[in-house]
Amino acid sequence: MKNIMDFIIVVVAIIAIIEVIDYQSFRNFIGVHSVNRGINGFYLISFFGSGPSLAIFISLYVFVWHYYYYALEHQISRKDISYLFLAIVLGVLSFSRKETLFIFMFILLFPYPSKSKLRKWLKRLILSVAVFAGLLYYYLTFFESANMKGFDSGYIRWKIMAKSIEVYSDYFPFGTGAGTFGSRVSLMMPHIYEEYNVGQGMLGWEATNSRGPIYDAFLSTFVTEIGVGVLLIMFLFYKLFESKTILRNNFSEFIKNFILIYLLSLSFFVPMLTNSFGYIIMIILSSMAGNISLFKIRTRY
Repeated sequence: MKNIMDFIIVVVAIIAIIEVIDYQSFRNFIGVHSVNRGINGFYLISFFGSGPSLAIFISLYVFVWHYYYYALEHQISRKDISYLFLAIVLGVLSFSRKETLFIFMFILLFPYPSKSKLRKWLKRLILSVAVFAGLLYYYLTFFESANMKGFDSGYIRWKIMAKSIEVYSDYFPFGTGAGTFGSRVSLMMPHIYEEYNVGQGMLGWEATNSRGPIYDAFLSTFVTEIGVGVLLIMFLFYKLFESKTILRNNFSEFIKNFILIYLLSLSFFVPMLTNSFGYIIMIILSSMAGNISLFKIRTRY
Protein backbone atom coordinates (compact mmCIF):
# COMPACT_ATOMS: atom_id res chain seq x y z
CA MET A 1 0.00 0.00 0.00
CA LYS A 2 2.81 2.41 0.88
CA ASN A 3 4.57 1.79 -2.44
CA ILE A 4 1.36 2.39 -4.38
CA MET A 5 0.79 5.61 -2.47
CA ASP A 6 4.39 6.68 -3.24
CA PHE A 7 3.61 6.32 -6.94
CA ILE A 8 0.40 8.34 -6.57
CA ILE A 9 2.31 11.13 -4.81
CA VAL A 10 4.67 11.36 -7.80
CA VAL A 11 1.71 11.47 -10.20
CA VAL A 12 0.03 14.20 -8.13
CA ALA A 13 3.29 16.20 -8.13
CA ILE A 14 3.52 15.98 -11.93
CA ILE A 15 -0.09 17.06 -12.33
CA ALA A 16 0.57 19.89 -9.86
CA ILE A 17 3.06 21.38 -12.33
CA ILE A 18 0.28 21.53 -14.94
CA GLU A 19 -2.08 23.10 -12.40
CA VAL A 20 0.47 25.75 -11.45
CA ILE A 21 0.85 26.73 -15.12
CA ASP A 22 -2.91 27.01 -15.82
CA TYR A 23 -5.14 25.73 -13.04
CA GLN A 24 -8.37 27.08 -14.57
CA SER A 25 -7.90 25.20 -17.85
CA PHE A 26 -7.11 22.04 -15.88
CA ARG A 27 -10.34 22.32 -13.88
CA ASN A 28 -12.32 22.96 -17.04
CA PHE A 29 -10.73 19.89 -18.61
CA ILE A 30 -11.78 17.55 -15.80
CA GLY A 31 -15.13 19.31 -15.40
CA VAL A 32 -15.09 20.83 -11.91
CA HIS A 33 -15.98 24.35 -10.85
CA SER A 34 -13.78 26.60 -8.75
CA VAL A 35 -14.49 27.70 -5.20
CA ASN A 36 -13.24 30.73 -3.29
CA ARG A 37 -10.03 29.53 -1.62
CA GLY A 38 -6.26 29.52 -2.04
CA ILE A 39 -4.01 32.15 -3.62
CA ASN A 40 -6.16 34.19 -6.02
CA GLY A 41 -8.21 31.07 -6.73
CA PHE A 42 -5.24 28.71 -7.01
CA TYR A 43 -5.37 25.45 -5.05
CA LEU A 44 -4.44 21.91 -6.03
CA ILE A 45 -7.12 19.35 -6.82
CA SER A 46 -5.22 16.86 -9.03
CA PHE A 47 -7.29 13.96 -10.41
CA PHE A 48 -9.24 13.84 -7.13
CA GLY A 49 -11.36 16.74 -8.36
CA SER A 50 -11.30 18.76 -5.13
CA GLY A 51 -8.80 20.17 -2.68
CA PRO A 52 -10.26 18.42 0.40
CA SER A 53 -10.22 15.01 -1.34
CA LEU A 54 -6.57 15.50 -2.29
CA ALA A 55 -5.77 16.62 1.27
CA ILE A 56 -7.49 13.55 2.75
CA PHE A 57 -5.34 11.30 0.57
CA ILE A 58 -2.22 13.23 1.63
CA SER A 59 -3.12 12.81 5.30
CA LEU A 60 -3.60 9.07 4.80
CA TYR A 61 -0.20 8.96 3.10
CA VAL A 62 1.39 10.67 6.11
CA PHE A 63 -0.21 8.10 8.45
CA VAL A 64 0.87 5.13 6.34
CA TRP A 65 4.38 6.57 5.86
CA HIS A 66 4.92 6.80 9.62
CA TYR A 67 3.51 3.33 10.21
CA TYR A 68 5.79 1.85 7.54
CA TYR A 69 8.99 3.45 8.82
CA TYR A 70 8.41 3.62 12.57
CA ALA A 71 5.97 0.86 13.52
CA LEU A 72 7.36 -1.60 10.94
CA GLU A 73 10.92 -0.32 11.54
CA HIS A 74 12.04 0.08 7.94
CA GLN A 75 15.17 2.08 7.32
CA ILE A 76 14.50 5.74 6.45
CA SER A 77 16.55 7.24 3.61
CA ARG A 78 16.74 10.80 2.32
CA LYS A 79 14.57 9.75 -0.61
CA ASP A 80 11.89 8.54 1.79
CA ILE A 81 11.97 11.84 3.69
CA SER A 82 11.69 13.73 0.39
CA TYR A 83 8.51 11.79 -0.43
CA LEU A 84 7.01 12.79 2.92
CA PHE A 85 8.06 16.43 2.52
CA LEU A 86 6.65 16.54 -1.03
CA ALA A 87 3.35 15.08 0.18
CA ILE A 88 3.04 17.67 2.96
CA VAL A 89 3.72 20.51 0.51
CA LEU A 90 1.04 19.16 -1.84
CA GLY A 91 -1.36 18.92 1.08
CA VAL A 92 -0.71 22.51 2.12
CA LEU A 93 -1.22 23.70 -1.48
CA SER A 94 -4.64 22.04 -1.54
CA PHE A 95 -5.67 24.82 0.88
CA SER A 96 -7.95 22.52 2.86
CA ARG A 97 -8.29 23.72 6.43
CA LYS A 98 -9.35 20.65 8.39
CA GLU A 99 -7.09 18.12 6.70
CA THR A 100 -4.02 20.36 6.84
CA LEU A 101 -4.60 20.92 10.55
CA PHE A 102 -4.75 17.17 11.19
CA ILE A 103 -1.58 16.55 9.18
CA PHE A 104 0.41 18.95 11.34
CA MET A 105 -1.28 17.80 14.56
CA PHE A 106 -0.19 14.26 13.72
CA ILE A 107 3.40 15.32 13.08
CA LEU A 108 3.44 17.44 16.21
CA LEU A 109 2.04 14.73 18.52
CA PHE A 110 3.76 11.69 16.98
CA PRO A 111 6.06 9.97 19.54
CA TYR A 112 9.30 10.26 17.57
CA PRO A 113 12.11 8.32 19.24
CA SER A 114 14.85 10.28 20.98
CA LYS A 115 17.82 9.22 23.12
CA SER A 116 17.56 12.26 25.37
CA LYS A 117 14.32 13.34 27.05
CA LEU A 118 15.57 16.92 27.29
CA ARG A 119 16.41 17.01 23.60
CA LYS A 120 13.08 15.35 22.79
CA TRP A 121 11.01 17.98 24.61
CA LEU A 122 13.19 20.82 23.33
CA LYS A 123 12.62 19.65 19.75
CA ARG A 124 8.91 19.30 20.45
CA LEU A 125 8.75 22.83 21.85
CA ILE A 126 10.52 24.30 18.83
CA LEU A 127 8.33 22.27 16.47
CA SER A 128 5.18 23.36 18.33
CA VAL A 129 6.07 27.04 18.04
CA ALA A 130 6.96 26.67 14.35
CA VAL A 131 3.76 24.73 13.54
CA PHE A 132 1.56 27.14 15.48
CA ALA A 133 3.11 30.18 13.81
CA GLY A 134 2.92 28.59 10.35
CA LEU A 135 -0.71 27.50 10.72
CA LEU A 136 -1.70 30.86 12.15
CA TYR A 137 -0.25 32.63 9.11
CA TYR A 138 -1.77 29.99 6.79
CA TYR A 139 -5.29 30.40 8.14
CA LEU A 140 -5.27 34.18 8.59
CA THR A 141 -3.76 34.85 5.17
CA PHE A 142 -5.55 32.41 2.88
CA PHE A 143 -8.87 31.72 4.65
CA GLU A 144 -10.05 35.15 5.79
CA SER A 145 -13.40 35.03 3.97
CA ALA A 146 -13.95 31.33 4.77
CA ASN A 147 -13.22 31.95 8.46
CA MET A 148 -15.72 34.80 8.56
CA LYS A 149 -18.39 32.56 7.04
CA GLY A 150 -17.62 29.81 9.54
CA PHE A 151 -18.34 32.11 12.49
CA ASP A 152 -21.45 33.60 10.89
CA SER A 153 -24.83 32.43 12.22
CA GLY A 154 -25.97 32.06 8.61
CA TYR A 155 -23.25 29.54 7.79
CA ILE A 156 -24.88 26.66 5.90
CA ARG A 157 -23.42 23.93 8.13
CA TRP A 158 -24.90 25.54 11.25
CA LYS A 159 -28.27 25.75 9.48
CA ILE A 160 -28.13 22.06 8.55
CA MET A 161 -27.21 21.08 12.11
CA ALA A 162 -30.06 23.19 13.50
CA LYS A 163 -32.52 21.63 11.05
CA SER A 164 -31.23 18.15 11.95
CA ILE A 165 -31.89 18.81 15.64
CA GLU A 166 -35.39 20.06 14.82
CA VAL A 167 -36.23 16.97 12.75
CA TYR A 168 -34.66 14.48 15.15
CA SER A 169 -36.51 15.95 18.13
CA ASP A 170 -39.76 14.97 16.39
CA TYR A 171 -38.50 11.52 15.35
CA PHE A 172 -36.70 10.62 18.58
CA PRO A 173 -35.36 8.02 19.32
CA PHE A 174 -35.24 5.98 16.09
CA GLY A 175 -34.77 8.79 13.58
CA THR A 176 -36.43 9.39 10.22
CA GLY A 177 -35.15 6.14 8.73
CA ALA A 178 -32.17 5.24 6.56
CA GLY A 179 -32.04 7.12 3.26
CA THR A 180 -34.48 9.86 4.26
CA PHE A 181 -32.34 12.80 5.41
CA GLY A 182 -28.90 13.86 4.23
CA SER A 183 -28.05 10.83 2.06
CA ARG A 184 -28.12 10.57 -1.74
CA VAL A 185 -31.12 8.26 -1.62
CA SER A 186 -33.05 10.94 0.28
CA LEU A 187 -33.11 13.12 -2.86
CA MET A 188 -35.45 10.51 -4.35
CA MET A 189 -37.55 10.27 -1.16
CA PRO A 190 -38.05 13.96 -0.29
CA HIS A 191 -41.03 13.67 2.06
CA ILE A 192 -39.00 14.75 5.11
CA TYR A 193 -37.59 17.72 3.20
CA GLU A 194 -41.07 18.74 2.12
CA GLU A 195 -42.49 18.31 5.64
CA TYR A 196 -39.83 20.56 7.19
CA ASN A 197 -39.43 23.01 4.29
CA VAL A 198 -35.81 22.11 3.63
CA GLY A 199 -35.05 24.23 0.60
CA GLN A 200 -32.68 23.89 -2.33
CA GLY A 201 -30.15 26.05 -0.52
CA MET A 202 -29.36 23.01 1.64
CA LEU A 203 -30.06 20.28 -0.89
CA GLY A 204 -28.18 21.60 -3.92
CA TRP A 205 -29.66 22.86 -7.13
CA GLU A 206 -29.96 19.65 -9.15
CA ALA A 207 -32.84 17.23 -8.74
CA THR A 208 -30.60 14.14 -8.67
CA ASN A 209 -26.91 13.38 -8.15
CA SER A 210 -26.41 16.80 -6.58
CA ARG A 211 -23.37 17.47 -4.43
CA GLY A 212 -25.23 19.91 -2.24
CA PRO A 213 -24.45 21.35 1.20
CA ILE A 214 -26.67 18.72 2.85
CA TYR A 215 -23.70 16.33 2.72
CA ASP A 216 -21.38 18.80 4.46
CA ALA A 217 -22.72 18.19 7.97
CA PHE A 218 -22.73 14.42 7.66
CA LEU A 219 -22.73 13.21 11.25
CA SER A 220 -25.69 15.37 12.28
CA THR A 221 -27.81 14.24 9.32
CA PHE A 222 -26.63 10.65 9.80
CA VAL A 223 -27.88 10.66 13.40
CA THR A 224 -31.16 12.17 12.22
CA GLU A 225 -31.61 9.20 9.87
CA ILE A 226 -30.66 6.31 12.15
CA GLY A 227 -31.36 7.77 15.61
CA VAL A 228 -30.15 5.62 18.50
CA GLY A 229 -28.64 3.27 15.92
CA VAL A 230 -25.64 5.59 16.00
CA LEU A 231 -24.76 3.97 19.33
CA LEU A 232 -23.73 0.86 17.39
CA ILE A 233 -21.34 3.01 15.33
CA MET A 234 -19.94 4.61 18.49
CA PHE A 235 -19.54 1.13 20.01
CA LEU A 236 -17.51 0.10 16.95
CA PHE A 237 -15.27 3.16 17.36
CA TYR A 238 -14.84 2.40 21.05
CA LYS A 239 -13.88 -1.23 20.41
CA LEU A 240 -11.40 -0.18 17.72
CA PHE A 241 -9.95 2.42 20.05
CA GLU A 242 -9.38 -0.06 22.86
CA SER A 243 -8.16 -2.86 20.56
CA LYS A 244 -4.55 -3.94 20.65
CA THR A 245 -2.40 -3.64 17.58
CA ILE A 246 -0.57 -6.46 15.80
CA LEU A 247 2.70 -4.69 16.52
CA ARG A 248 2.89 -4.02 20.24
CA ASN A 249 4.67 -0.67 20.06
CA ASN A 250 3.63 2.88 20.89
CA PHE A 251 3.97 3.97 17.23
CA SER A 252 1.25 1.64 15.95
CA GLU A 253 -0.99 2.38 18.94
CA PHE A 254 -0.69 6.12 18.39
CA ILE A 255 -1.34 5.91 14.64
CA LYS A 256 -4.37 3.65 15.08
CA ASN A 257 -5.95 5.90 17.69
CA PHE A 258 -5.15 9.11 15.80
CA ILE A 259 -6.73 7.71 12.63
CA LEU A 260 -9.90 6.89 14.57
CA ILE A 261 -10.09 10.43 15.94
CA TYR A 262 -9.39 11.76 12.44
CA LEU A 263 -12.15 9.63 10.90
CA LEU A 264 -14.71 10.60 13.52
CA SER A 265 -13.78 14.30 13.43
CA LEU A 266 -14.01 14.60 9.63
CA SER A 267 -17.36 12.79 9.76
CA PHE A 268 -18.89 15.94 11.26
CA PHE A 269 -18.30 17.56 7.87
CA VAL A 270 -17.74 14.85 5.24
CA PRO A 271 -19.54 11.49 4.74
CA MET A 272 -16.38 9.60 5.71
CA LEU A 273 -18.29 6.54 6.95
CA THR A 274 -19.81 5.95 3.53
CA ASN A 275 -17.24 7.18 1.00
CA SER A 276 -14.16 5.57 -0.53
CA PHE A 277 -11.75 7.32 1.83
CA GLY A 278 -13.61 5.85 4.79
CA TYR A 279 -13.23 2.39 3.28
CA ILE A 280 -9.49 2.95 2.78
CA ILE A 281 -9.15 4.07 6.40
CA MET A 282 -10.90 0.90 7.56
CA ILE A 283 -8.49 -1.15 5.42
CA ILE A 284 -5.56 0.64 7.08
CA LEU A 285 -7.04 0.08 10.54
CA SER A 286 -7.68 -3.59 9.83
CA SER A 287 -4.02 -4.03 8.93
CA MET A 288 -3.03 -2.56 12.31
CA ALA A 289 -5.54 -3.94 14.78
CA GLY A 290 -4.68 -7.44 15.96
CA ASN A 291 -7.30 -8.32 18.55
CA ILE A 292 -10.79 -6.83 18.80
CA SER A 293 -13.03 -8.34 21.46
CA LEU A 294 -16.70 -7.43 21.18
CA PHE A 295 -17.75 -8.69 24.60
CA LYS A 296 -14.81 -7.79 26.84
CA ILE A 297 -13.99 -4.37 28.23
CA ARG A 298 -10.32 -3.59 28.77
CA THR A 299 -9.42 -2.52 32.29
CA ARG A 300 -5.75 -1.84 31.59
CA TYR A 301 -4.25 0.40 28.92
